[in-house]
Amino acid sequence: MRFDLISDIHIDKWDTEFQTNWAKTKKSDICVIAGDISDNITQTVEELRELASLYTHVIFIEGNHEHQHYWPDFNFAPEYLKNKLSKISNVHYIYNDIFVLDKVAFIGKCGWWDFKFAEPLVSEKVGRDRFIQDKFDICDEIANKSNEEFQYLFDNINLLQFNSDIEKIVVVTHTAPLPKFISPGEYPPWPEYSAFQGNINMPMVVDIDFRKKIKAWVFGHNHDQKKDIYKGILFLSNPRGRPTDYNREVYFPIVIEI
Repeated sequence: MRFDLISDIHIDKWDTEFQTNWAKTKKSDICVIAGDISDNITQTVEELRELASLYTHVIFIEGNHEHQHYWPDFNFAPEYLKNKLSKISNVHYIYNDIFVLDKVAFIGKCGWWDFKFAEPLVSEKVGRDRFIQDKFDICDEIANKSNEEFQYLFDNINLLQFNSDIEKIVVVTHTAPLPKFISPGEYPPWPEYSAFQGNINMPMVVDIDFRKKIKAWVFGHNHDQKKDIYKGILFLSNPRGRPTDYNREVYFPIVIEI
């Protein structure tokens, strides 16, 4: 199976002349999107509709920016997206639904963060203090949501170990699955933001995969592109980012084969 990977395209931050022409850049018939299409959830849906006109299957999990205007309500964006995307038959929103194609299970969550992800480099307290300074105090709500989504992945990937109809698993998260995929002081340029990159428990999801079904774990959030093999699993991100960080005026999907 081959699929294109994109994330963090932030279409609302780029001028029209720099929007990607997906018809020219697509490399396979399946597209996986690891969140942060837009701060405007209506634009997110319209971009998914366009991608659906070009790909046979579009597999999507939202990022934190799809929730941008609704915090601390973590239910609005998933409910809105589920309702709107249910009308596009080949878009598969995997928030609470595992999508299976040719014995490959695509499972995902945004992932959020628990503020412990960068310890000991950045303490939980320093991370929380910085988040409150920049936004407002919903740190407990975010950490609880992050732990809930970790538990979902852990429990369901454990169950998939015993499902003989599933031969391979692709995990899709928006936030980073392992602390090794953060870039302290590079992106974002403030090291304290490393606390906002993932959940410290996520490596346990890898450990529960005792039948080695996970073939790839794709993600976004950190706009610094990453690739690594860890415990036999391909970990890969392909974020575009915003013009103010890596300024990727030319951006292409990365094709993954499992």
